[in-house]
Amino acid sequence: MSVVRPQSFPPHIHAGFTGARKPPDFHGDRFTFDLQGDAEGEDSVASRLWLLGYCGLEARAWRDVEQVHGHRCIEQHSSKPWRREQADALWTTSEGLVLAIRTADCVPVLITSSSRPLAVAIHAGWRGTYQQIVSKSLRQILEVTQIQPDSLVAAIGPCIHSNAFEVDADVAGPFETRFGCPVVQPTPGRDQRWNVDLVEANRQELVAVGIPADKIEVMDECTFSNHDYWSFRRQRTAAGRQVAWISLTGR
Repeated sequence: MSVVRPQSFPPHIHAGFTGARKPPDFHGDRFTFDLQGDAEGEDSVASRLWLLGYCGLEARAWRDVEQVHGHRCIEQHSSKPWRREQADALWTTSEGLVLAIRTADCVPVLITSSSRPLAVAIHAGWRGTYQQIVSKSLRQILEVTQIQPDSLVAAIGPCIHSNAFEVDADVAGPFETRFGCPVVQPTPGRDQRWNVDLVEANRQELVAVGIPADKIEVMDECTFSNHDYWSFRRQRTAAGRQVAWISLTGR
């Protein structure tokens, strides 16, 4: 399993979530999309070029960001030169670009519209989730594009699930205040420890913007427990990175 694709997206959207397993035609050592600032390792370059080939696009189509666990969202244009900026969300209405965000437990969210050209990729770690990056990004995008929220379709990809994401009170308390009991539960058999459901928190954010609940696809894979994925909490510094990617290809 190298790529998992959202089943709910329209056919003119190319989108998916990579894992840690190498595709059969990949010739690097590790299928990973590591990035430290602007530095990209040999395996990451090979992985990026493989994914571009999978999408049928050239290297100049690639767009990513230096992720900083914030809530900044930036627009990408095919007509403008690209430079990597600090942000955690990207969006475009241009065809032929690949928007990509990297994860290794954080929540990847991909969004498109059934009525207008739109591609959105959001990296929602626990800090970004608490800062409500999903709803803030989408409100910004909807204001600019005037797209109706009920036309949006979203996919929440493989990420760490609540039973593996155990935190202290300094994280659990603010999350419970902001998102409520469905998102934060006491850890069974552990005093003063809580489990936070980042998937549910981000699903709530999508619904709050106006996306119909039945237009939100949630994938079941937990990156911590499923070794087909990179997981920083499980592997620490040995963890690579997978990407969530989305591209408009025309109707």
